[in-house]
Amino acid sequence: MKNIRNYLIILIVLPLACGKSIIKDNSLAKSKIQKYTYEYSISNNLTYLDSSYKLIIDHKIVKSDKVDAEMLELIFPTYFKLQKYQELSKILKKTSKLDENVKVFTTNLLDAYSYYKKKNAIEAGKYINKNILHLENQIITNDRSLIVDLYKMKSHIIDIDLLINEIDSLSKNTKQPTSDFYRTIVKSEIKEYYKNIPKFDNESE
Repeated sequence: MKNIRNYLIILIVLPLACGKSIIKDNSLAKSKIQKYTYEYSISNNLTYLDSSYKLIIDHKIVKSDKVDAEMLELIFPTYFKLQKYQELSKILKKTSKLDENVKVFTTNLLDAYSYYKKKNAIEAGKYINKNILHLENQIITNDRSLIVDLYKMKSHIIDIDLLINEIDSLSKNTKQPTSDFYRTIVKSEIKEYYKNIPKFDNESE
């Protein structure tokens, strides 16, 4: 599922789109948005993202029916870190330019955070469960990136100790992808991801 991992990484560190201009038109404004995103990533000063958001609005950077993966990668840090979850979710639901799996996954994640912001952790958990089911329906035996994404989603609603026990069990009993993959890569990524996320209620418990 191309680019999903970039959006999950946002929750820990912001992806830096340095170098080439992402989209031809409005290139100066987009370059400034990249710069503001970078400045925020090293300072945690939201003023930079406020400036980025103002550029996005003033220059009409976002045309909701034309948001593709590159545009989403450009604007996601600004909307997400400024907690404009529903605003971005509504934009993405209108676009026809995104891979459908990315669109479903990202809007579910945004809707989960939106409900959590409204202090409705139960409803937030429902959207995380949607993403878990969505990923489980796509995973094939050796699809490592989706397996990691799956456990990142699970970490929103399952106690970290229980999740680590599950991963340890898989490392002992599952040959695919490899035992080391579960024991080292999945476990380390989940522990790091868990430090930076809110915990939602799991209605299925």
